[in-house]
Amino acid sequence: MVITTTKTLTRNVSKASIATECSSREITFMDAYGEPMVNAGGTIPIEESSYILPDRQVFMRNGSPIEQNFDGNVDEQAAAKLTAWVAEIIVRLTAAKTTLMAKPTPQTPNVVVQEV
Repeated sequence: MVITTTKTLTRNVSKASIATECSSREITFMDAYGEPMVNAGGTIPIEESSYILPDRQVFMRNGSPIEQNFDGNVDEQAAAKLTAWVAEIIVRLTAAKTTLMAKPTPQTPNVVVQEV
């Protein structure tokens, strides 16, 4: 899985977008076992503390890109929270992929083509 992260700052609003691109092997596992979901909210560790976002379950592949904004006009920790959120979502995506790929390799159907 390739994870691409984009961060922007516009009018003191920090925005992040995390996009995933899955390999054909990963897609085969998803077809067999279901596409993993990750929580894009919940408890996000930041430095020696944490903050909580509303729970938001998103699919690892079909939920891409996963986006989050923090308004620096009302929260002086907006940029730090965004950085922590990006790091945590990458950890969660990586863990979901690791769990998926630890499953037995799916059997590929035997396809027989006969000419009539």
